[in-house]
Amino acid sequence: MLSTPEPIELLTFFQSEPIESQPEDGFYVYQVADPEGITLRFSLNELEGSIQTLLNMHGQKVAQVSQEGATRLTLHEDASGNYLRCDFDQAAMANSRVEVRLKPRIMVDWSTLLNQRP
Repeated sequence: MLSTPEPIELLTFFQSEPIESQPEDGFYVYQVADPEGITLRFSLNELEGSIQTLLNMHGQKVAQVSQEGATRLTLHEDASGNYLRCDFDQAAMANSRVEVRLKPRIMVDWSTLLNQRP
């Protein structure tokens, strides 16, 4: 099961309520837009351990990524602002994560690095 921040913390990060939710199933969808015409639709399923991001620019889909095996969703802050990070368990074969920033513009960074074999 995916460990997530409290609902009020996600509300604060996304600055809105989920546009879809089924709390009994641990399913939530948030949607935000920035001044440059980029829209992010971020969905998570706590019970299934899955995360999905969908980026649209001026109404046109530009990127969609889904991944299962999410273990921990956390909020962070650094010199450039707040961000949401999710780590994934890939059975010791790889380290995967996604970072989502909303300000000053929406940015989603997915990465997977394979673990070196001895």
